[in-house]
Amino acid sequence: MNATDTITDRSASKEELTKRSIFELNRLDALARDMERKWGVGRLPLLVADDLSGRFFSQHRKTSRALRSGDPQDSLEQIARMMNAWRRLDAEAERLGAKTISPVSIETNLSDGTVMVIVRDRDEAAAVLNGGDSRQVRVFMASEVARLIECVPGLIETKRTRSGATIKLAKFEMPDYFWEYGDEIPF
Repeated sequence: MNATDTITDRSASKEELTKRSIFELNRLDALARDMERKWGVGRLPLLVADDLSGRFFSQHRKTSRALRSGDPQDSLEQIARMMNAWRRLDAEAERLGAKTISPVSIETNLSDGTVMVIVRDRDEAAAVLNGGDSRQVRVFMASEVARLIECVPGLIETKRTRSGATIKLAKFEMPDYFWEYGDEIPF
C-alpha cells in the first residue's frame, strides 16, 4: 500500500496512519537524496522554469506544515504530492536536456587507512557522500584543501622555490643505542 492508497483509507486508525506516514516520509527522503545525487543539492529547481520551481517550493512548504501539524492523514497527502513534485522536476529537467552531476574526484589513502576524496564543489561532495560507499571516506572540496594548504606557508614556499618537491611524512626515530648508552634522566 502506498501513500495514495492510504489517502483513501479513512478507516485506518491514527496509529496506523502515523506508521504509514513515517514509512512514506522515509521514501520521500530517499527520493530527495536520489534527486540530489543526480542533479546536485538545491540545483534541480534552478534547472526548470520559474513557475514550476515556484510550485515545487509551495508544495515543500505545504508538506513541512502538514508534518509539523501532527495530522498523519494530511501528512500522507502532502508527502505523496511532494514525491510527485520531485518526479515532475526530474522529468522536466531531463526534457530540457539539463546536465546531471558527474563527480570528478581524486582519491588517496591517509596514513590511518582512511580514504580522502577531493572533489570540485559542494554538489560533487554531496554526490560522493550519498554514493553508499562502505569505506572510511572523508570528502574535501577543492576550496577546503586550498584553505588547509594556506595554513602551512612553508609548504607553499617550498612548492614555489623547489620545482617538483614532494611532501613526505617525516618521522624522527631515536636509535636504540641512544637509550642503551645515553645519560640517565636526573629525577
